[in-house]
Amino acid sequence: MTVQNALLFLAAARQDGVIRSCLAAQQDNPGVLCSLAREHGLDFGADELQQAFRHDWALRALRESRTSAVVSELPVPTVRCGQARPEPSRS
Repeated sequence: MTVQNALLFLAAARQDGVIRSCLAAQQDNPGVLCSLAREHGLDFGADELQQAFRHDWALRALRESRTSAVVSELPVPTVRCGQARPEPSRS
């Protein structure tokens, strides 16, 4: 349950600029981040926060790889150099 709280904290950081800036500034100090989370009603320890970061980054990597695969499978239209464009009709 506490890893879930840490994941909720990371999700809150995406939405709240104050939490996000504190997270960025204190990323090497998990004790401060855990204290900040407690102020927002989420209780977890440094180990759970580390696990949450690992889960979060793994999910981001998975999402990115799926997005890249979908984009690379899209057909790319080919246009030949010097190909004449049709003239617009003047009616």
